[in-house]
Amino acid sequence: MKKLILSIALSLFSLMIYSQTYRVHIVGLVLDELTQEPISNQQMVISADSLTGGFVYYNTVVTDSNGNFTDVMEVPITESGIVEVSTISCNLLVSQLEFFSPDTPQLEFDFDICTNPSGNDCEAFFSYYPDGLPLSIQFIDISIGFPTNWLWNFGDGTTSTEQNPIHIFPQAGEYYTNLMIWGDSCNSEFEMLVRVEYDTITNCDAYFIYELGTEPLSMQFVDESIGDIDTWVWNFGDGNVSYEQDPIHIYETGGEYLVSLYIETTDFCISYYEELIYIYGDTTSSNADFNIALDTLNNIPNTYIFTDLSEGDITSWYWEFGDGNFSMEQNPIHVYSNGGTYYPCLTITSYSGDVICTSTECNELTTLEYFSFGGQAFVGDYPINIDSGDNANIAIAYLFRKINHAWQYMDQREFWEYGYYWFVDKPIGEYLIIAELTENSIDYDYYAPSYYPNATSWKDASTFILSNDQQFAVNISLYELSASTSGIGSISGFIVGGPSCDTNYNINTHNVQVQLFNNSNELISYTYSDSQGNYEFTGLAMGNYFVVPEYTGKYTEKNSVIITDLDPNLVDIELIVHCSHTLGIHDLSSEYINLVEDIYPNPVVNNVYVRVTIKESSNFIIDIINQYGQTYYSNKKHLTVGKHLLSFNTSSLTQGMYFLRITDNDNISSVRKFVKLR
Repeated sequence: MKKLILSIALSLFSLMIYSQTYRVHIVGLVLDELTQEPISNQQMVISADSLTGGFVYYNTVVTDSNGNFTDVMEVPITESGIVEVSTISCNLLVSQLEFFSPDTPQLEFDFDICTNPSGNDCEAFFSYYPDGLPLSIQFIDISIGFPTNWLWNFGDGTTSTEQNPIHIFPQAGEYYTNLMIWGDSCNSEFEMLVRVEYDTITNCDAYFIYELGTEPLSMQFVDESIGDIDTWVWNFGDGNVSYEQDPIHIYETGGEYLVSLYIETTDFCISYYEELIYIYGDTTSSNADFNIALDTLNNIPNTYIFTDLSEGDITSWYWEFGDGNFSMEQNPIHVYSNGGTYYPCLTITSYSGDVICTSTECNELTTLEYFSFGGQAFVGDYPINIDSGDNANIAIAYLFRKINHAWQYMDQREFWEYGYYWFVDKPIGEYLIIAELTENSIDYDYYAPSYYPNATSWKDASTFILSNDQQFAVNISLYELSASTSGIGSISGFIVGGPSCDTNYNINTHNVQVQLFNNSNELISYTYSDSQGNYEFTGLAMGNYFVVPEYTGKYTEKNSVIITDLDPNLVDIELIVHCSHTLGIHDLSSEYINLVEDIYPNPVVNNVYVRVTIKESSNFIIDIINQYGQTYYSNKKHLTVGKHLLSFNTSSLTQGMYFLRITDNDNISSVRKFVKLR
């Protein structure tokens, strides 16, 4: 999951517990924009973020018979920020924003919404998903009403009068597809931008990170590529090459070099990545440098993490963010009030005897645009639930965003009404979405967790590009399990890390989805591993099966097994998950802590782990703090020189965002953020 590299001043995560709060009453009225009649049972989504990021709120309510809705937020007395109320108006999400503070005990949000844009008894609407063949798209009519005629214009000069056509486009690209429906006293029209691709997610992706070596002018390169790779070709930009996976290269002189990495996998997938790096000729001087990363686990738009990457014996940092604000922390987090282009600068100061060295580095930052989007989850040809009062099926949508060549968890939403989900205020980019039914849902035993639009593995899924505020038909068709014959056979085993993992703990073996396929490669069942990484399938007939773990963003291996009369109960079937990618550059701010790696798993259900490398033995204070600054866990631990794996049980924590803080003898803290699930 996402790696957060930051060192935040102790004052931000003090042991203060908020003992005072104030209430903000949120009220509103929803009316039909044409008739001005009140609308009942209209779902309203209420979310709030404080300016400091210390308070986050999310809730859904429905209007009563008079069209009114109410909600109450309990807010720490020190916090103020923005409330957003959203709802659906004729298949579009409309929103209103208001500022909340201790001086605003009540906020009003009144909506006039569209309920029948066609003015008659039907409303055109459709969804689509790739059909499995190159350039082939399956269109699904999900119009409201009872039309008798359909006319599709696919945007490439061709049309169709079928209700649910399959269309093959001439080439990849974006096409404005129009659906017109009509019947007795009924006519409506709807248009959507359809994205057509040749392929889905590739089977490999070249990527690397680098850090200074121990020798002058040396650089350590670390392969972070994805895939089952057997060939690496490095070009260091100075005429030298290497075929090692993680080479160390010594340059003759300092300067800029374009370094490239070419990879090839065992299944003949090829990928290429290059990056311009700078080699410092004088290793004794100070050189300012920093990295800027979008904080994707923070629901406040335009929140950025600034990570100091400077060289030298640095004693002070001065950040100017380009919007009039500044900071003297080493690794600050900054929220830009408005989107735009900024030029943040870092000035560092270091001392060597009587010599003062200063260095300044500036980078350009253009903030991303933020949009809301949504879609429906389908079982067969129908949404998982038919109306707002039907909760026979409850689903959860998980959102992943592509960051630095890896899929990182970002957010999740539980939903059931009309099978519709939506995510509010997400940055533009490339996303993966997976939806699954909860265990008590009526169709849980018949449909598997599925990625957009209808895939059981992230490697076969289609990505979703968030680019505007009109994308509310990102629909997911849940994959229907194939029928199977029962018997006395069983398959059991455990999840382990692959050769690219240091130990099994590099992956979270708990709650890993394990899929069971028959000899025809049809998915017939799935289960989840327990807290020890063990799984089991029972009641199986004799025959050939394939067992494979599904782990978003990680490559896994399929295992073939045979159940026979002589050997009906197969045990200790090992399933491998490869740890082929991590993110980020580690901070080196402490005299005692050499390295604090990312928290895993993230998000977490039970145990959470973090690896630390200690360069000087000492006592360390370890805290777990919630988003309000309240400390849930605090302990003093003596750590010796070397590598340590720290583990914490989070079963007593409620769902939400938390921070793990490790503080050394100099009161320098390394902080890692994680999300606690149910």
